[in-house]
Amino acid sequence: MKGALPNGLAVVVVVLLVLFLTKVANNTKVVENQGAAFWLEHQKVVECSPDEITLEDKRGAQTHLQKDDSWRTCSEFKKDEVYDFQLSRGEKTHYVTCQKAGWWR
Repeated sequence: MKGALPNGLAVVVVVLLVLFLTKVANNTKVVENQGAAFWLEHQKVVECSPDEITLEDKRGAQTHLQKDDSWRTCSEFKKDEVYDFQLSRGEKTHYVTCQKAGWWR
């Protein structure tokens, strides 16, 4: 009988721990899949608004994108500056990062 109380207590503790961890896991917010990542290299920002952006490559081809909330403000993109954008697809285009394009391209 001496070992029955500690063994029973251990079982209760394990069951409560499993229930607690299950509750924590169910309440944890899951990050949505942003979709496939892609690069748009050597792009100038032609038009920019809070919801949309139009980029133009060195051949003059324009890409119009709907932006989500991850984008930097339009004022951060300088006129005639050339950027390499890393983006990902989703319902709207998700901004990952950008950098000034190298002069050698």
